[in-house]
Amino acid sequence: MNNTFCTMRQLGAVFGVSSHFIGRVLKEMGLRMPDGQPSCRAQEAGLVKLAEGSQPWIQFWLWHKKRTTALLEEAGFKVAEKRGMADNGDVSANICGDAVVSMAEDAASEGDL
Repeated sequence: MNNTFCTMRQLGAVFGVSSHFIGRVLKEMGLRMPDGQPSCRAQEAGLVKLAEGSQPWIQFWLWHKKRTTALLEEAGFKVAEKRGMADNGDVSANICGDAVVSMAEDAASEGDL
């Protein structure tokens, strides 16, 4: 499995927050557009790559783990301790029901990425 790129759910796990929370933060940082797509800035900086899901017509974005994590840490987020969640704001919506994220993880676990 390639650990260079990861899903927003996996990024959220690093900080002990949900993928939705990470998505909102990335939007506030100008790295995602209001529609959820990565911004030109994120693409030009090499922070994202387009990946193919279990079917060729299913595509989703993966985030460069080290670079994106570093940017989030610079913005004040703390990496979560292994036991518990970091104090990174409101995590009451720590649920990820995105079908795309599930497909991304399936593809990653099968070695497709």
